[in-house]
Amino acid sequence: MKLKLRTIGKRVEADGVGLHSGIPAHIALVPVPEEGIFFTRTDIFGSPVFPLHAANYRRSGRSSAVGDDKVAVGTVEHLTAAFFALGITGVRVECDGPELPAADGSAAFFVSLIDSAGIVDTPHSVEVFSPFETVTVTEGANAIVVIPGEAGLNISYRLDLSQSGLGEQNVEFTITEEIFRKSIAPARTFVPLAEVERLRAAGFGKGATSENTLVLGDPASRERFPNEAAAHKVLDILGDMAALGHPLNARIIAVRTGHSQNISAMERLAVQLASWLNDNRGLFDVKVIMSLLPHRYPFLLVDRVVEFECRKRIVGIKNVTINEEFFVGHFPGEPVMPGVLQVEAMAQTAGMMMLNPAAPAEYLAYLMSLDKVKFRKPVVPGDRLVITAEMLKERGRIGQVAARIEVDGRIVSEAEIMFSIVPRNPGR
Repeated sequence: MKLKLRTIGKRVEADGVGLHSGIPAHIALVPVPEEGIFFTRTDIFGSPVFPLHAANYRRSGRSSAVGDDKVAVGTVEHLTAAFFALGITGVRVECDGPELPAADGSAAFFVSLIDSAGIVDTPHSVEVFSPFETVTVTEGANAIVVIPGEAGLNISYRLDLSQSGLGEQNVEFTITEEIFRKSIAPARTFVPLAEVERLRAAGFGKGATSENTLVLGDPASRERFPNEAAAHKVLDILGDMAALGHPLNARIIAVRTGHSQNISAMERLAVQLASWLNDNRGLFDVKVIMSLLPHRYPFLLVDRVVEFECRKRIVGIKNVTINEEFFVGHFPGEPVMPGVLQVEAMAQTAGMMMLNPAAPAEYLAYLMSLDKVKFRKPVVPGDRLVITAEMLKERGRIGQVAARIEVDGRIVSEAEIMFSIVPRNPGR
């Protein structure tokens, strides 16, 4: 089954206060034509950008964040849940603080913001991912199980608050846009009354109010609808699963879980997804390489790809033979592969890593600059080049990559390469 890739129609902005930090924040949602959700901190020098990806997603206190150990955007799960449920796959989120606005403590605010921008289908579509192995994460009495499915996403959740004297809540949803909008998005962040003071003393909830936080057990705090707290837990699961960056067919059963267990399950699914993408995109043989790169004989310098993780890491192979055309005129009688062609082989391999695996033929990777180029050992006929490229930095359509070529386990050349990703047909 395939789904249309979607973006938003225009830039939209909003202001608010972080739920836990209490720090004012201004955010903007900006449409991007290629697939990918990106978070950027506009208040930090250089405006660092973090793709919504399993490698950049982590638990942060009582919420989830996108970023690294130094810089991050916190409490993203309500917004990412909205992206996931509404099928938004191309957008940049700009934020001038450490945490997204809490708004009313639910995803309804973000749904309204997305609706005000308009939801736009792109010309591209993506195959829905069905896990091929069950994933189970258990921590004490908390457990989440993801079972392979073939027809959509179903989530059931049991919230056990009996220790707080608040009983249990049980919900089950087959996730559709309509059900999300009506029964999940409006569910607010919650806390049992008995935990309020302890959490405040620990530094949480500095931006919490009676409007954005449901206090269970407080007569003055009323649910918007039955089982609102359990529905919010489903919202959190959707937000954390959004870091897969791919629509999901599965049955998810969760009991008493939080972000820690959700993210662990998502990370295990991400390993399966990477393998599935490789198998289904066929990113191994020269035929597929020729569908990704515009290069042809005698200038195609990658024979096959043996490892691939989009915008993170790639390993390609080039077998150098005496029949290469460049040996005719380069050091006749003492054949040596030109250094510039070694750089080209690194650039071609690294360029493929920059491409979108969901629609790889739609874009080209253009080399922008080279740095730290070194040649350590001559490459001669009979050498088997193992070409490895790893992402150093990424910002929107620009990426900086560290690449190297090894022969028999020894580095023969290396470089840092900067790329720009552009549509094959800019006028499309």
